[in-house]
Amino acid sequence: MNGTKTIILIKTLSKKDCEALVFELKANKRKTLLDLFNASLKIIKSDKNLDVKSFFEQFYKKKYSKKEDNLFRNELRLLNVVIENYIVGIQIEKTLKNDYYFKKKHYLEYLLEQESFSLLEKELSKVIKQIETNNDFIFFYDFYSIWTRLQIKDIKVELKHLGNVKENYQIFFQNWLV
Repeated sequence: MNGTKTIILIKTLSKKDCEALVFELKANKRKTLLDLFNASLKIIKSDKNLDVKSFFEQFYKKKYSKKEDNLFRNELRLLNVVIENYIVGIQIEKTLKNDYYFKKKHYLEYLLEQESFSLLEKELSKVIKQIETNNDFIFFYDFYSIWTRLQIKDIKVELKHLGNVKENYQIFFQNWLV
């Protein structure tokens, strides 16, 4: 059982993460996932290497049956999904704290979805200026893509503006290649 994905995933979590995950599992509709998580923690703490049949019997407190094995494995799979989503959430939070362009990209995409075009244009201009100032041309395409989608949704493209964009795009693209 120690080689199963569930046990390996749980071992990657810190004590603080396990406690936070317990709160998340308590909010989940499937209460068996919390029980399964706690049973998995007990296995890890006891340092026993149970096989799946023994774990089944320990968890359900009844004799292993092949018929119910699918149910058990499905519960383990669902627990894995919750743990994976929790881990992804941790990584996204870290990236949000440390990566200016990641944060801005998602913020601007939200403004685009909410059709807050005037604020989006102002914020997008600031980010493009930041890219130019810091020579962070590797991030230009992400924001150019947002600008393009804005133009499609807002449909107020001016010829003069298109000329400026084309000019800037060529400059930024050349800098990105370097």
